Amino acid sequence: LVKDRASILSLDDSQLDLNATLEQVEQALIERAMKLANGVKAEAARKLGIKTTTLLYKLSKYNMG
Repeated sequence: LVKDRASILSLDDSQLDLNATLEQVEQALIERAMKLANGVKAEAARKLGIKTTTLLYKLSKYNMG
């Protein structure tokens, strides 16, 4: 995960796929929330600030659940 603007600006053209990057960040956040919630989906959804149904959709979308 890129933490500062200078790093983002130095990315080469092949790394500028916004959708792919956002999906990677989303997956990493979901994975972390699930670990922090000990696998309890409702708790992970709360930590992420999303509805449980949204989390369930994303888990299915990314084959994470």
